[in-house]
Amino acid sequence: MSFAPTNGKQEGPLKKYRSRLATLTRDWRTFMGGYDDTVVRASAFDMTQRYSKMNATISSHFLMDAFQMHYRPYDRLVPNPLGKNPWKDIIQEELSDQKYRELNEKTAKNPALAMLASQNFIDAVTGVAKKSQNMIPPDVQDQANRMQPQPQNNQQNNQNQPGQPGGQKPFNMSSFMNSLQLMQTGNYGNQAAASNIMGQMQAAVSGATSQSNQMGAVMSGFTHSGVPMRKLMDVDEMRSILSNYIVIALSNVLRKISVNDPGRSTSKPSPKRGIPIGVKTMRSFSEITDLVPMEYLNDQDLFSYRVAGRKAQVRERFSSMNRFMVYVDKSGSMGGYMKFMGDTAPKIAVACANALALAGYLRSHSGVLVLKLFDTEVQEPMTDVWDIMKTLASISADGGTNISRVLEDVVESGKDYRCIIVSDGIDSIDEDAAKLVKGMDVSSILIGTKNELLEKYTKVSQISEAGSGNIFLEV
Repeated sequence: MSFAPTNGKQEGPLKKYRSRLATLTRDWRTFMGGYDDTVVRASAFDMTQRYSKMNATISSHFLMDAFQMHYRPYDRLVPNPLGKNPWKDIIQEELSDQKYRELNEKTAKNPALAMLASQNFIDAVTGVAKKSQNMIPPDVQDQANRMQPQPQNNQQNNQNQPGQPGGQKPFNMSSFMNSLQLMQTGNYGNQAAASNIMGQMQAAVSGATSQSNQMGAVMSGFTHSGVPMRKLMDVDEMRSILSNYIVIALSNVLRKISVNDPGRSTSKPSPKRGIPIGVKTMRSFSEITDLVPMEYLNDQDLFSYRVAGRKAQVRERFSSMNRFMVYVDKSGSMGGYMKFMGDTAPKIAVACANALALAGYLRSHSGVLVLKLFDTEVQEPMTDVWDIMKTLASISADGGTNISRVLEDVVESGKDYRCIIVSDGIDSIDEDAAKLVKGMDVSSILIGTKNELLEKYTKVSQISEAGSGNIFLEV
């Protein structure tokens, strides 16, 4: 049986539904403009590939909306007044949340953080949607599928193809949102179920925002400290690493410690009681006698000369040791806590944060720092922050410490460096290995422990807490 084409004045029910849905689809976009931005489109494409591997079809306008709300400054977002739908309701609720605005301050104009926050947002929405599919009545689901402006045959045919885990039923974001839209209209009498799903989604999104805020704070702790973040990982791996307690502590410690040229005054020089300004700008200890005879330095009024002289000595020492090789114990006990600036932090977080801060300072002063982590073996030098974070996040409460192997490595590769060993659990050391470093520039920072051989053959600093100063410049 066939039907003659209509003259356009009369439409069947299905055509009306499709026409209505086409209008709604045009109105799904939440914001006015921004969809032609190259960064927005590229990021949406990257996310499309990720979700495709997860057996989920998420239209680009959902992904571009999610990215825009995190990448563009909040005060530059202009809502689209056309249409009303569940997706817009979710975003509008999020935009009114103070936690989101705090997050936007971190992610705006930062593609890496915006991508991370966007995927957390989408994951939260789709996580609830997938679990809620059984709450959608079959007739609603069927109607939503038939209302799709483009046939979904290709997706249905690919349902059990390789690459889709376990032959799971593909998730389609547009189909789900259309079903939710129909349930909200009341035509199917499912307003209560729709309200329940929306409440779950908004709660999940709020939780994702809190998580993104924490992850953003951790990442900004590195970037604000001048530590280069060279590569991005899979968002799930990032989520795991950035929520690790040692990595969080590493970022917090990195914010607080300082690495300044020792002895350099940060205040503007000013004469006091007739003392020349030149005393503040001395670059070497010998210059002090050019300013005042040494026999006058006992005078109380010239006390600042003695202070400046001490600073000049420290500065001279610092300028001669701009090549460091730092060995940090990564055995399980280093995940324990030590005192840090009136609080506590994992010992390895304090050690690595000091190393990263010093490395950043040395890079800008023609110096270098090589970081090597060790337990029973010495690892290869680590330069990428993500690699360091991944290693710290994998620390477990076991594993031993082999200082003898570290000393052997110092002899093999540390002759042109000032070498520093940081550990909290010293095992028995081979004295023959310890003798090999005698006469070399080797120091040991022992956290809450002692060792006679290290004290005999290296310069030892025993600490139980750390402050804002860099521990490697104090040994």
